[in-house]
Amino acid sequence: MQQVEKGAAPKGSILWPYTIWQSKKGKCDQQSWVLCELAYQLGYETQIVYLRDPNTLISPHTICE
Repeated sequence: MQQVEKGAAPKGSILWPYTIWQSKKGKCDQQSWVLCELAYQLGYETQIVYLRDPNTLISPHTICE
């Protein structure tokens, strides 16, 4: 498995996870998946949690735990 290597964020408009979070772009599920993967690679136990409406079964929000 290849892991993400630490490095400085490039200048410009490249959408690195940090840039996406700082500019408040990206959907909550995409941000959660990226954060979980980065934290997992650092040794944390992570999981994705889908908050779901029990009546419609629609998930209005996703979080990283």
